[in-house]
Amino acid sequence: MDSSPVKSGFLTRCSAGLVRLMRWLVRFAGTVLSKVCLAVLRAIIAGVVFTTCAMVMMHYLGFPVPVPSEVFDKLESLGRLARILS
Repeated sequence: MDSSPVKSGFLTRCSAGLVRLMRWLVRFAGTVLSKVCLAVLRAIIAGVVFTTCAMVMMHYLGFPVPVPSEVFDKLESLGRLARILS
C-alpha cells in the first residue's frame, strides 16, 4: 500500500489546481460582467444626454419637438404594425 500516499497527494494537488481555476473563472466572469454593465450604463446615459441636448437645440431653433406621449404612441403603433406584418 505504498502507492496510496502518492495518489492522495496527486489528487490533493489536482483538486487544489481545480479550485484555483474555478476561482479564476469566477473572478474573470465577474470582471467581464461588471465591465459590460458599466459600458451599457455609459451608453444609456450618453444617449439620454445627447437626446436631451438635441431636443433643446431643436426647440431653441424653432423646430417642432414632439411631446413624449406622441413618441410613445408612434412606437406603439410601430409595434402593432410589426405584429401585423409578421
